[in-house]
Amino acid sequence: MTHNQTQLKSFNKSCIDPQDFSRAYPGDYNELYDEIEEHCTQLATIFIEEFPITATESRVIIDFDAATTTHYLNAITRNPEIVLKALAWTCHLSERTAREFIDAPHLFNRSVADFNAATTDDAVTTFIEDGCKDYLPATVPVETVLLRYFRTKERNCTQHTRGGFYAEVHEMLEMHGFAVTRDHSAPGRPNIVVAEDTPVELSTETIAGKAVSASRSNIQKRIKQASACCETLAQDAGVKTRVGIFEIQNHEFDSMADREQFRDNIENHDGFTHVFFSDELGDFIMLCTTQFDVTVDENNLPDDDTDKQLLLTNPAIHE
Repeated sequence: MTHNQTQLKSFNKSCIDPQDFSRAYPGDYNELYDEIEEHCTQLATIFIEEFPITATESRVIIDFDAATTTHYLNAITRNPEIVLKALAWTCHLSERTAREFIDAPHLFNRSVADFNAATTDDAVTTFIEDGCKDYLPATVPVETVLLRYFRTKERNCTQHTRGGFYAEVHEMLEMHGFAVTRDHSAPGRPNIVVAEDTPVELSTETIAGKAVSASRSNIQKRIKQASACCETLAQDAGVKTRVGIFEIQNHEFDSMADREQFRDNIENHDGFTHVFFSDELGDFIMLCTTQFDVTVDENNLPDDDTDKQLLLTNPAIHE
């Protein structure tokens, strides 16, 4: 057993237990948090075993100033996918900045097999020499590395989850023959702008608004943002039909009354003419068919029988 392994074994784990880190979204994203905590546990072991350290009664300090290229390579080889991210984020480099800085677009997608396939990996060694050795502090407590990884991963993954929902709405609209885009140059920065044909240009006759996804604890903030978008669309662009489409993560309404009460609470915010939830996209499509002369390709109808029947029986979609 090496000196560092002995230090790891004797170290009080509760001092760096990632389960003690506060969660930005308590009660939500449980699988994500389980994954992040597992990553942090692996990182603690790897950094303590592979880098020069100084251990005190309360913490372990990583001595990056004393670390050689071999130390870095040994650590990265054990789990390239998480160690590379942890190092970059401890340097306060975003993945994009790190990729552009060393011209290695696939650096953060390395698996153990990919990394071991090349004994001399120029992208990784350049990252170590020109990135880590220049930008990492001389000494860093291991819990600082873990917390930085925890917070950055938490933010990146939750933003990706929220941002992915509007893309699903776009996909469904396009599947039914509508032209749709997001327009961050338009008043209110809508991520849903629907028209009959491309190019989509915001006008009084387009349908526009926000499709947002949020946890139950964060939904009110997102509702206010969507409301502000729709208010701006009305005041500055004269858009007549302004929608809010909401996905409430890991939440099911207890009853229809509960659903409608929640909808009423949203509609009390200014700006919206229509409010839909993520399981009501068929209703949103129906709204679009009443406003635009679009013929739906029946071969591309969704598998859901109820939604399909609604679309087939609406005369507005057939010429």
